[in-house]
Amino acid sequence: MNVSTVLVSALLSQAGLPPQLSDFQPASAAVLEAASAISTLPDTTVLSYPVSGRDRRSIRASMSEKSPANAEGEQHDALTFWRYEFGAAPFADGQCRPETIEVRYTVLVVLPELMTRDQISVRERAEWDRYFARVVNHESRHRQIAVEGADRLREVMRAAPTCEEAQVFAASEMERIAQTSVEFDAETQHGATDGAVY
Repeated sequence: MNVSTVLVSALLSQAGLPPQLSDFQPASAAVLEAASAISTLPDTTVLSYPVSGRDRRSIRASMSEKSPANAEGEQHDALTFWRYEFGAAPFADGQCRPETIEVRYTVLVVLPELMTRDQISVRERAEWDRYFARVVNHESRHRQIAVEGADRLREVMRAAPTCEEAQVFAASEMERIAQTSVEFDAETQHGATDGAVY
C-alpha cells in the first residue's frame, strides 16, 4: 500500500490554522523582490495583503485593520504556514515500509504590501523598508523551523516499526515543531526584539 493512503498530510502554522487564502493575493513583483530572502527559496509561496497610508500612524492603523489573524483570533503583521505530505514507494506485497517514507513540505508566507510606498516621504519609505526587511527575517526563521522539522519527521517516521506507528510518531513530532515555532515567537515577542515593529 502506498503510504500516502495510510498517512494523512498535515497542515500546521506558527499560530493555529491558516485563514482563508482568498483573503490574500499573490505577492507583487516588488514584494517578491523585497522578500527575496524567502521568496526565492524552494517550495515557498509568498502572499500579501494590501495596506495603505501616508505616514507611520495611518500605515500602522491600516495594518492593524487588515493583518491576518490566527486560530485564536490574534492578529499579526505576517504569518507563516507549512504543510507536510508523506509518501512511500509501493511494494508488490501491498505492504507499507516505514523505511521508505519521504516527507515533502510547502511553506506559505503572508506579508503586508504597502500600496502607497511611492507616495510617502523618503524618511517614511526608509522606515518601512527597514521594518519590512526585519519582518521577512523573522518569518524566514519560521520557515527554517518548518524545513528542519521535515528532516526530523523523515527520521522519526522511518524509525517506526510500522506505518501505523509512524503516524503516531509524526503527530508527536509535528506538535513539537509547532511548539518550537510558538516558543520562537515568545522569545522574540513576535519579532519585536529583532526590530520587526512598526
